Amino acid sequence: MSSMIHLPKVKTSLLLVALIAALYAPVKDLIKFGRTQVATENISLGSISFGNSYPWQSAQNVGFVKAAASLSSPQKIFTKLVFENPTSEVVTYRKVWLTFTHENGAEEYTTDYSLYDPNTRQRLIGQSVEVGPNSKVEVLAAYRFIPGYRSGKPESVSISWEKENKMRGTACDYSLPQNAMSSFNKQCL
Repeated sequence: MSSMIHLPKVKTSLLLVALIAALYAPVKDLIKFGRTQVATENISLGSISFGNSYPWQSAQNVGFVKAAASLSSPQKIFTKLVFENPTSEVVTYRKVWLTFTHENGAEEYTTDYSLYDPNTRQRLIGQSVEVGPNSKVEVLAAYRFIPGYRSGKPESVSISWEKENKMRGTACDYSLPQNAMSSFNKQCL
């Protein structure tokens, strides 16, 4: 009698295992599809330096030069930007702004910039970056900065860009330490 009760449990267990195995691939594909639908493009700030020399003109050849201690005078700002596109569509980043925020909430921004290839140091044509599906591109951007608040130092910087629908996308805020050269990696406020 106990063997008759045990036999339906085995069949049920086997049927359940077969059902799970059959649903694994479609569920995995559905999850992957869902992630790509909610994934959005982004720009990460890798590093920033201030001064009037190009980053590769450093005598130590360490990348960015330490040239000015504050943003209270007109100067160039050099950033290493990483454009990330986790979607399945081609994304164009255009009109990339740096916005500096002061302690009192005042903001100033810069939009006048040139893009450079970080490997060849050649200037790229235009001010837009096109990134293919599921990929990322790293560029150097040289901004011309004329401060609006000469007596104050900004506390953070953020990046924004114009999307296809003309609305601005925004990356997170990055804290600005009071030295002339900062490396951010993925840290932000």
